[in-house]
Amino acid sequence: PDLSKNTTVMGQVLAKHPALYEDCFELKTPTYGFTLAQCIQVGMEVEDPSRTDGLVAKDSECFQTFAGLFHEVSRAMHGRTGTQVWSRDASMVTNTIVDPSGQHQGKATVTVRRNLLGFPFAGAIGRDQRREIERLLAAMVMQRASDCFEGTYYPLRGSKSYPPKPTGITAAVEAEMTSCVGMMQPVEGKAAELLEFNADWPDARGAFWSTDKALAVWVNGEDHLCVVSTHSDVCKAFQRAQEVCAAISAQLPERHEFARSKTLGFLGPWCSLLGTRMTVELELKLPSCPADPSELAEEFDTRVTTGPGIVAVRSESRVGLADVDQVNAVIECGAELVRLAGS
Repeated sequence: PDLSKNTTVMGQVLAKHPALYEDCFELKTPTYGFTLAQCIQVGMEVEDPSRTDGLVAKDSECFQTFAGLFHEVSRAMHGRTGTQVWSRDASMVTNTIVDPSGQHQGKATVTVRRNLLGFPFAGAIGRDQRREIERLLAAMVMQRASDCFEGTYYPLRGSKSYPPKPTGITAAVEAEMTSCVGMMQPVEGKAAELLEFNADWPDARGAFWSTDKALAVWVNGEDHLCVVSTHSDVCKAFQRAQEVCAAISAQLPERHEFARSKTLGFLGPWCSLLGTRMTVELELKLPSCPADPSELAEEFDTRVTTGPGIVAVRSESRVGLADVDQVNAVIECGAELVRLAGS
């Protein structure tokens, strides 16, 4: 393909290693027959600043069938590939207290994204397959995961795919859920539009929402499954998210277990989001950031942003980075911000 004006990571990788294309362009994934041309179409046809990957995985098998290209793009975006580290033990979280006074502590949010084997990813999945995922997760897995949380599955308003609630969530419940844990929205951007990430919206989309209103499990958004756990304590939000993921994983049949790779971690459509596929964010009630955000980012490997009366610390998934390390980085960075604000 002509890559002379292609600025995506995929374009840069193929320009440097053209054999990666030549070796794979005639191959197809075993189950659904996806081709390399389908994977790189998004990088050849649209310019989307929010998606610099330049290629998209149609299912988990793309990471095996087109391994050379996907691994090189992942390496370029994450700075490394290798053996993904797993350390989900909450006892390994640091004992550092972010805000001993309790005056600045805001909300902690841990978001974990997962996809299932045996189904195409968003952008390639069909209506009936999406409905099967909803049935599997809402009807079977969510009910059996009740040891970790109690709650109700709410289809999005307008969805008619879930028989117990044929018209979806009510406007009142939708408003309350939005204020507590957010609301799943259509995926934005030129890439998502080309790939039809929002096909049949809102059909077969919804969320299992806990009775304590602090946890949601979104179904069929940009990923098959997205766990959102909130708490005032980062460690507790992390622990609950991990417990929910473990409970769901234990009930999934082997053919539909979470898609993962020993070298790249948990898998999804984009190379830019691999590894733990977890995001940790902590909001602190501070009038301003008491330090240079770029210096904090370098020291703690986090991202620091500011808003009216709020300073947020965020750690995003990266290949080779353990989930506990993400949690510890946010806690230590938050504690440093509180310390500097009081000095």
